[in-house]
Amino acid sequence: MARVAVLDDYQGVALEMADWSALTPDCRVQVFRDHLIDRDALAARLRDFEIVTCMRERTPFRRDLLERLPNLRLLVTTGMRNAAIDVEAATDLGVLVCGTAGGPESPPAELTWGLILALVRHIPREDAATRRGHWGTTVGMSLENRVLGVLGLGRLGAKVARVGHRVEPEPDSRASHPVRSDVGHKRRTLRPLGYPHDPRPAECTNPGTGGSP
Repeated sequence: MARVAVLDDYQGVALEMADWSALTPDCRVQVFRDHLIDRDALAARLRDFEIVTCMRERTPFRRDLLERLPNLRLLVTTGMRNAAIDVEAATDLGVLVCGTAGGPESPPAELTWGLILALVRHIPREDAATRRGHWGTTVGMSLENRVLGVLGLGRLGAKVARVGHRVEPEPDSRASHPVRSDVGHKRRTLRPLGYPHDPRPAECTNPGTGGSP
């Protein structure tokens, strides 16, 4: 019987968001909703599993952990890249690493704009004040005629910039790789933080990924 561990399913939705029926009947899937920081406890939990599915970078798989998982043969990550997995160590130990594709790209851009609007309009602070019986304790900042700085104009950064056009700040991209020409941005040389922008969404890039985090 092959044992499959699904890690860090905080929301308890992993079994609903994938087609697990493709697994053979002798596969036993066990979902863990908690997160283990202690490496000894994590190694003990996963020691008997042949397959582990991890949610993004929530649990790092470095060499010291992989060497303590003698039965592990397949390590799956949501998404096609995971900086928290030591792929070289996994290869040395005979563990196949693979990822999933086809997920939506809009959530990171939506969350970025949610954070921007929460910041400039003081939404968390005003929400807390309203719950305490106060109303209108701050004055927010308008985004009209502001400059939006996007660090890394890959697939996700381009989505952030496109939304920016609808809010009317002027997109200004900063990247060291070829960038999208269809989002109406101005490209400038990357300088240390402190350049004169207002909202500063940062799309962190990995070398050689074409701009995608």
